[in-house]
Amino acid sequence: MTVYRDQKCWLDGLNLTGKLNSMAIQCKINANDTTVFGNTTRTNGAGLFENTASVAGFYDPTYDASLNTYLGVADKPFSFSSTGTAGAVAYSFKALQGSYTPMQGSVGDEHGFSAEAMGSGRLIRGTLAINGSALTSSGNGSGYQLGTISSTQKLYAVLHVTAASGTSPTLDAIIQSDNNSGFTTPLTRVTFTQKTAIGSQWSEVSGAITDDYWRVNYTIAGTNPVFDFIVILAIL
Repeated sequence: MTVYRDQKCWLDGLNLTGKLNSMAIQCKINANDTTVFGNTTRTNGAGLFENTASVAGFYDPTYDASLNTYLGVADKPFSFSSTGTAGAVAYSFKALQGSYTPMQGSVGDEHGFSAEAMGSGRLIRGTLAINGSALTSSGNGSGYQLGTISSTQKLYAVLHVTAASGTSPTLDAIIQSDNNSGFTTPLTRVTFTQKTAIGSQWSEVSGAITDDYWRVNYTIAGTNPVFDFIVILAIL
């Protein structure tokens, strides 16, 4: 049994985790009625995927401006993880924020907020490849044997940068693959756009790729740079 008490949530460059007390994500297939004359029961065919997410918690003026600005903006990565520990299962989709309620509650209550989003792409179930906090120097994330990528599959790589400070800080993150856990001959498969502030990026790479080990490599530069960022990897 898993107790719902330490869930993680990221939207674009926002780490909403410490502000939320409720969240839900849903992925479903819309059923199309295919019943014809002669059928004795209704039949259904699989229609389109539909992804939705809802969150609620306590108001923070730091996030208020961003959540208001995101309203109606498509393709902001929205990601969730049960623990936030590297190697944990994580979910992500490109979201259109459809609603934002900046004020909710009754007299005497804590100032609450809520938001809802709809997916403009598929929900991916992947691995939290890195959850870096207060990183000041370059390095590698752990390697994970996520598997090979067939010609009909893709690698999905999602980056959320939730904190960036220092003088002219830069973060250059790439996704590498190899055929061994030691990464003796790594190949670059994804190159994220250089980040100098909070933000996010969604990347997709088509197969086939025969390497089965994957990791995040990152280069941090600037004067006294400090970054918080996460990367989710999935093969679907």
